[in-house]
Amino acid sequence: MLTFIYLDDMVILSTVIAQKDPKMPTECQTIKIGEAAKILGISRNTAYDAAKCGQLPTVKIGRRLLVPRVALERMLDAAAPVAS
Repeated sequence: MLTFIYLDDMVILSTVIAQKDPKMPTECQTIKIGEAAKILGISRNTAYDAAKCGQLPTVKIGRRLLVPRVALERMLDAAAPVAS
């Protein structure tokens, strides 16, 4: 929880208390393009090309292009061969 103290036009951060929320993930939900490339076994440039043409799911936040972990896992699960 963050506590703010307001003095005229200044905002002062008073205290920060870390509380664990069971609903909040403890791990980052997105990875960088380079990390996704390593997971996929492709080059970083190939990963950017795949993102550009829509083969790799991405989310753009500001100037950063990120790959959602869940979307990457689903993509890999769908591409995995089914054992018979």
